[in-house]
Amino acid sequence: MASKGKNTEVAEGVNQPRLTEIEDLRTQLQLLKASLDDVQQKEPRERLVFAPRERRIERFSGVKGTVSVYEFREEVTRSLKARPVEFILGHLDGPAKEELRYRPAADKKNPEEILDLLVEVFGERSSVTELLGQFYQLGQTLTEFSHILMEKLDRIIRVDPQMTLNRDTMLRDQFAENVSDKWLRRELKRKTREHPQISFADLQEEANLCSTDIDINNNKPKKCVDVPSYVMKSDKDLIETLLKELTSEVVSLKQEVNTMRSKPTTSKLCYKCHKPGHFKRNCPKLGHLNEQSLSSGASR
Repeated sequence: MASKGKNTEVAEGVNQPRLTEIEDLRTQLQLLKASLDDVQQKEPRERLVFAPRERRIERFSGVKGTVSVYEFREEVTRSLKARPVEFILGHLDGPAKEELRYRPAADKKNPEEILDLLVEVFGERSSVTELLGQFYQLGQTLTEFSHILMEKLDRIIRVDPQMTLNRDTMLRDQFAENVSDKWLRRELKRKTREHPQISFADLQEEANLCSTDIDINNNKPKKCVDVPSYVMKSDKDLIETLLKELTSEVVSLKQEVNTMRSKPTTSKLCYKCHKPGHFKRNCPKLGHLNEQSLSSGASR
């Protein structure tokens, strides 16, 4: 028993420095954890914020074929909420930039005045009356017609926004009134009369279906007809000359027919007695001869 106790004391003497080192490390670890918790409580947590990239706006120059002043104004209005005037000036180029450069400072003190100035200088110069005149005189083919109508009406609405109230009705009515094909125009007008509430899109679809039927009918084989070579010419003057000649000939024929109808019946001549006013079958002399023949036969 004595030897066993002695060995335990030796082991404890050897491991004591190790145990002390472990205890020190454990104490330091607890202190570090406590200080870390204290720092996390005092400082706010970092948040990751994803900021979208600024949308690039095309520079406005006022040159035809580039971005229009209306598109530029829309883009700037969307992006410009609390931005300074320099934001607009930084997106100008060419004649538009020169226009603003030589304007007095009073004309460009806020974004709204700058945009109004750009619209005044580079916007639509035609009046509403002139634009409506162009709108009502359209007559393109069905393929191009609807897009041109919408483009023309958008120009009118930019000048007079109140036109937006009946936009669909105006497009529908003009589409039905001005398609190039007569039969299709008649069908579309009939459709709008039968269905006054039909929309422009529905009328477009109806027109496409009808035009498909027209193409199918036009593709049917036709009889070959010999046509004089001069008719095949596309010369406008020649066609007009032919029309005048045909018209003159028709008028002459009508006059001849009317003259023949207006001739008196006394012009008729009998082949029996050669007297006017009756034909041979109604000739009185022929009747008189028949009576004589009958009387002579009876006397016999």
